[in-house]
Amino acid sequence: MASITLENSFQSTSKDMGENHIKAHTKQHKYLQANEPLVETLTNNKQEDDSVQLALKYAQEKAGLLTQKSWFKYNQTLRKSRRKSSYLEYLLGVSGTFRTAKQRRLANPKTNKKTREKISREMGAIIDNNGVPLDGSLYYLSNSEIYDSMTTDQLKKYRHFEAETFRKFFNSQTFKELNPENIRSEIHFDENGALHLQTQDIWFRKDKRGRLSYAKRAMIRDILETKYGSAEALQNRLDVLCFFDEKVKREGRKIGSKRADTLYYDFISKIPNGHMSSKSKVNKDGSTRKYHYSKAERTTRLTELWRIEQMHELGKIAETTAKEMGVNYHVDHTYTTDGVHLDGAAYIDHKHNHQKIVKQVQQAQVVNDVAKNVMDDLKKSYKSLTNKDANANSPLEVAKKLKQATQATKNEVTNNQATIETQQATISNQNEQLEAQQRQLQAIQHQRKQEQAEIKELKKQKMDLQTEIKQLQQQVKSAGLIVSRWIRRNWQRLESHFRDYARDMSSAQNERLYGGANGTGDPYNAQLYEQKAKKGLLASFAHIENEEVEKSGLGNVIKKSIEKQNNNDLER
Repeated sequence: MASITLENSFQSTSKDMGENHIKAHTKQHKYLQANEPLVETLTNNKQEDDSVQLALKYAQEKAGLLTQKSWFKYNQTLRKSRRKSSYLEYLLGVSGTFRTAKQRRLANPKTNKKTREKISREMGAIIDNNGVPLDGSLYYLSNSEIYDSMTTDQLKKYRHFEAETFRKFFNSQTFKELNPENIRSEIHFDENGALHLQTQDIWFRKDKRGRLSYAKRAMIRDILETKYGSAEALQNRLDVLCFFDEKVKREGRKIGSKRADTLYYDFISKIPNGHMSSKSKVNKDGSTRKYHYSKAERTTRLTELWRIEQMHELGKIAETTAKEMGVNYHVDHTYTTDGVHLDGAAYIDHKHNHQKIVKQVQQAQVVNDVAKNVMDDLKKSYKSLTNKDANANSPLEVAKKLKQATQATKNEVTNNQATIETQQATISNQNEQLEAQQRQLQAIQHQRKQEQAEIKELKKQKMDLQTEIKQLQQQVKSAGLIVSRWIRRNWQRLESHFRDYARDMSSAQNERLYGGANGTGDPYNAQLYEQKAKKGLLASFAHIENEEVEKSGLGNVIKKSIEKQNNNDLER
């Protein structure tokens, strides 16, 4: 059984695709098989292409976005108060409503910390993309833990099945209609994680008045209304999805229980029109309403329903392909985890920490086994000496009893010496027996000392392992808190410097295109603005970093560490 997952966000940039992806994952070929490509491009573009330029080209040719020349002419026709100062400002204006919604959620104190961190990364990605939001999606058929349980031949066949499934899914009607402005799609083989499909989409849409905006949710609504046949059919399905999402949230994502998307599809398979019972739509005053949930609640489920439709289609294709290729694969329709999502970096750290803890637990078990063997040996020695069983719970307790038994035996021998002195006829024979007993006692005492020393060392090793485990757990918790607090504390300053950078780069672009006395471009001034933008951004980073170093009180230590690292980099 395997779970299909779809991760989707606007954190995507050109660094995530093509040659940039290959460079970033150069040393992450743990599961790469012979004759597998590092990256397989499914869309009609080259690996070295820039995603932002692909997005702009698509939007300009097919979505109605103005080119720089067209925008310049159009901008001159506007009143001065409505003119944009640069093409970048025009792009930001097109996505203005989208970005404002993101910023509103970021500023909302009710937004949880993890969501705020994600939105902050998304806003940073939009700046990296010159104002163009790139919607990135990652599709997985399983995780790398399944890989670890396979032989080499099984893994090679399984990855071939995954790649073939993603090719079929990319070419399916469902993918095409749900991702109408897909600009880039690739299968990534070159990571330490599982093989996956990674895509980049844009969502430029013209409204009834011909105004262009960046509106993912509105486009998804149009697509699903067409897919289901009417707006009412879509709203009925959203009402059903709201019900099952609320049910799962109320009952908790218990391992083994059915997932919300499974419950939704089970209901739709029985009632295709998705119409819920009228009993759930009764108001307090006895009147009935058309839908159980409000319009706002239903609207928030649009993107989720968009993901569910894709995951459902991918699951069907995967099971069909697995059957054709003779691969054992079935989609798991129940929760296999607690539902807490980890991003790529956090998942790798979690996996490494889990493996390390498992190894330490195994080492601790070895120590316990050794201690048990020592205890068994001591009990045998005790029984050999006293002909009685030693009832004890620890090696130390057995050793104490053994010592007492040895002392008792020694005392008994001493008491018998008086009798031996009176038995002159047998003194020679008894002396020999006494010497033998003394040699035996000395051997037992020597063995007991060695065993006590071993026990002491084993206990020390066990305590050291427990201490190290606690330290590792504390470090994992502290790392997340430190990163979160640093981003939240410095975001305001970082945001202003990014805006300065965007403004200077915009001025450089204007100078390059329209500067100079003749308005045909001034490369010199453009270069000055570009240098100012880059130096200003780097200087702001250095300033914030120096402030943090000085506040920490570890300035000299950190500087020495950085110098040492730089020297190591130069040697490499």
